[in-house]
Amino acid sequence: LIETRFNWKNVPDTVFNLDNMPSAKLRFRSGILGKPKRTKSGLPRLKDGATENLLQFGMDQGLSGTIYTKFIKDKNGILWIATDDGLCSFDGEYCENYSLAQGLNYNWIYDILIDSHEQLWISYNYNRNGVTVINRGTGIIKHITTSEGLNSNNVRGFTEDNKGRIWISTDRGLNIIDQQAGTIKNVGKAQGLSGNNTGFIFQDREGKIWMIVNERTIDIIDERKGFIKHLDEQQGIGNKNINYITEDKLGRIWLGTDGG
Repeated sequence: LIETRFNWKNVPDTVFNLDNMPSAKLRFRSGILGKPKRTKSGLPRLKDGATENLLQFGMDQGLSGTIYTKFIKDKNGILWIATDDGLCSFDGEYCENYSLAQGLNYNWIYDILIDSHEQLWISYNYNRNGVTVINRGTGIIKHITTSEGLNSNNVRGFTEDNKGRIWISTDRGLNIIDQQAGTIKNVGKAQGLSGNNTGFIFQDREGKIWMIVNERTIDIIDERKGFIKHLDEQQGIGNKNINYITEDKLGRIWLGTDGG
């Protein structure tokens, strides 16, 4: 264990006022969500070569793809799975598959967020198709891309903050969607970020937004106090690419990097 001490007060910061950030009217391209392909799921099978009770659940059991990048459970206990061939839901008995035929922009799903209204926010891999929002209650599917106001279609991450706003990071900066106010705000280096290449994004228990920028810097947005702190190698976080951020029950922030 290598320990590096730093003074939080001396960490470089930038003034941040969300009210002064560039803002536009929120627009979506909307349509009717198609009926998903529904399959009775088979039982998981013992994984080939496994010596213990390691079971495999895949296409034989009703999933649509072979590569799985995100698992998330909604309030009804339904498991949503991002695959390389569409979005799958599993309720313990049936799999339902959503793809281009149901209104998605692309079949390879990269990430999923379920917001406080039980809407599913979806980003895509490789093809850079922005974000899709599914509301199963209303049967509406919506899309937001650069044509509707995103600063880039190459979406790297998103989160919902404690005010119900959706923060979307891309390779050209940050987008903040306020559905209640009907606005989208674009934030980049010109507005105080360390750079425009933003990645994984996370909100801590105090309401601060932690975001990976340029792979090796952490920008910490404190909207209440009106500043952005910038953590990098000079403050001791190392020189490896940062991939993940989380918080434990003691309020400590953990960073997952290529080097440990």
